[in-house]
Amino acid sequence: MIYEADLGAVFRLYGRALSRCWLPSLLLALAWGWMATLLDRRLGSSDDVFAWIAQVQLLTWSGYFWWLTCAVTAVSTYFYSAMVADIYAVATGGASPLLAGLYSALGRLPAALVASIVFIFVTTLGSMFFLVPGVYLWGMWQLWLVVLVVEKCGPLQSLSRSWQLMSGSWWRISTLVTVVSIISFLPILVYDALVGALHLSTGSSALHASPVITGIGVALLVLLLPMIPAALVAAYLDRQRAPVVRG
Repeated sequence: MIYEADLGAVFRLYGRALSRCWLPSLLLALAWGWMATLLDRRLGSSDDVFAWIAQVQLLTWSGYFWWLTCAVTAVSTYFYSAMVADIYAVATGGASPLLAGLYSALGRLPAALVASIVFIFVTTLGSMFFLVPGVYLWGMWQLWLVVLVVEKCGPLQSLSRSWQLMSGSWWRISTLVTVVSIISFLPILVYDALVGALHLSTGSSALHASPVITGIGVALLVLLLPMIPAALVAAYLDRQRAPVVRG
């Protein structure tokens, strides 16, 4: 099956790959939930908005926060790499046992971490001081993870190859990935808002949410997380066939 950079192709690939990449998606959702709990415990609860903001500012400048940020980056990079490997295997008809993506991502993790650091640092710096160049860099480099996992190249080579693949298609593919990102996170945001409203109306704390509410949130996250990697893989396959990037 040929996949192109459009919504229909992304959802077809996502639907086919979901049964293969649910495990890394589940592990990532659990890791995010655990790390969010660690932050909540450090912040505590306060009815004073200004006191809460002061706590957030203090936490942001702490070594604990940056240690946790590095951990989130490493864990996210690993499990997203695993999902990319599984989705690409489905798209190309390759065999993909349950643990294949996790095993493949483990070998690419050092290079992926270096590339993610470069990507995050440069695009964040560009966005802070020069918004348009930062957004443009993000778009040109957004396929780096797929390139790194599939073509097994180094971190800087994966960024360079992504730039080559994206040449001439920045707007089309960036729009696709942005739309898919909104679709994938909107249900989670709506669910969180409903749960927050429920806690507010009952006077309960989010830290003491029922297992059912927590379970539904995790299940929703597991279901939706593979959607963005599916979009990136579909975009990669689309651009790989383009004459401009051959040879």
